[in-house]
Amino acid sequence: MTGVDRRPPAGRAAWLALLLALAAATRFNGLTANAMWADELFSWRLTTLAVSQILPIVAGDVHPPLYFLMLKLITSLLGDSLTVLRGFSAIPSVLSCGLLFLFLDRRAGRPFAVAAALILIASPASIHYAQQIRGYALCEFFAVAVVVALFRYVERPRAGRLAQFFLCCITLDYLHFIGPFVLAGLFALALWLFVTGRIARRELVAVVGIMGLATACLVPWLWMLLARSQVVGSQMHVFDGLSGVVEAVKVFVKLLGGFVAVGPALLLWAAGLAWRAPARPLLRLADSGHRTVDLLIVGHVMALIPFALFALMGVLGGPFIRLHPAIVASPWLAVMLAACLSSLPSRPQRLIGAIFGIALAFSALTIPYRLDQVPIPAVLDVAAKEHVRTIITYGEEMALTQRFLGRSDVRIIDLRAIPAGLCGGRVAVEIMPRDAAYDPVRHSVTYGLMAPGGQRQSFALPPALRLVGEKRFPISNMWKPGVVEAYRLLLFDAPGCRLSAAGA
Repeated sequence: MTGVDRRPPAGRAAWLALLLALAAATRFNGLTANAMWADELFSWRLTTLAVSQILPIVAGDVHPPLYFLMLKLITSLLGDSLTVLRGFSAIPSVLSCGLLFLFLDRRAGRPFAVAAALILIASPASIHYAQQIRGYALCEFFAVAVVVALFRYVERPRAGRLAQFFLCCITLDYLHFIGPFVLAGLFALALWLFVTGRIARRELVAVVGIMGLATACLVPWLWMLLARSQVVGSQMHVFDGLSGVVEAVKVFVKLLGGFVAVGPALLLWAAGLAWRAPARPLLRLADSGHRTVDLLIVGHVMALIPFALFALMGVLGGPFIRLHPAIVASPWLAVMLAACLSSLPSRPQRLIGAIFGIALAFSALTIPYRLDQVPIPAVLDVAAKEHVRTIITYGEEMALTQRFLGRSDVRIIDLRAIPAGLCGGRVAVEIMPRDAAYDPVRHSVTYGLMAPGGQRQSFALPPALRLVGEKRFPISNMWKPGVVEAYRLLLFDAPGCRLSAAGA
């Protein structure tokens, strides 16, 4: 990349410390305030198993094993408290902000680096994933690290730097199945660097060869995954036709603006592009050789390619497009927005930057990041006060949380497998917002109301159960900031009843 400043700028350490402190404040705030949800419980449960048991389980769940193996190592050394489990995600997310700053500080100057780092620090998607016991935050870190390693090798080709690039590539591949999508974006970026004269043919061949080798190293795991995966066909939550593209665009827009900052973000993006190159193809921006333009291209390629590939998977009938590309795109969305901002004249730059900054800061400070989750500790407390002996649930989330909390005061039974036997005393049945409903006429519970593909199941409750009341627990809707929905715990009296379930 042109215009690289190799001198250590004054004050870099102070700025780095300040940005890391801000990142830590946003990511550790409320880290343990909520109970684990289903995917987090899956991660924790794997840490209680032997390595020989972990590998086939994660293969059956289509995930690479590296994150879970690393989490098991961490918990074996530090324990499995909620702080340790979620801290293993929060710390890499903080480091991602610092690494992005250092990468940009040498290549585009201090103002650009600080602006991009602040946008990433305030990114709702980044904060959201930093507070989950999943491998997404590590993916974010290595999505930055792999680009940094690429440019370090391009600027000074050395065997050691090429080895670092390989380690970043293979780590990203084995962290999450989004890894190959990031490498696809990196491949496009390497081609662009070659076309614009940033790297020679020899370096391009080396880079592409390393990415190919990292992909080849993933083949043994893919073979195991295909042999064991049970998540296929209709169970993958697929979209039909163009709905995958629509969903990808919706997710991208939400990430670009940070949920409530969509308007200012789109304005900033469009204004930056229009001012820099009116009526010219985007790739021709490289003609200027401007460092900001270079980073603008990097941001576009690394943010858009994962989304484009996921949209294509939606057209072909692939996995449900949720926020999987979000975490690896967030740093490069920050770069893209900072590049657009820096390309404007000073007055519009200050105005639009202030609008966007206020909106993004508002979203970072006010949007709850642990959303759509059942407050299971509170539910268990209420159940104990109401003398509930049995809670009938759908799935194992509540039972696993109870086990993690070390409580055994209430028996948890899955609605799909209620055992025959006496259950005298009070019984509670959970009703999930938007996804479950109780029909008092049929005396049945239906789950999967929002599940794609019509995966809906109804269960008849035993006739002896008599409804005596309910308790409600507020849950924030992650797709509708400010909207609070109710998780309901229906209370039944069950005098000496014998429970059984049958499809209704």
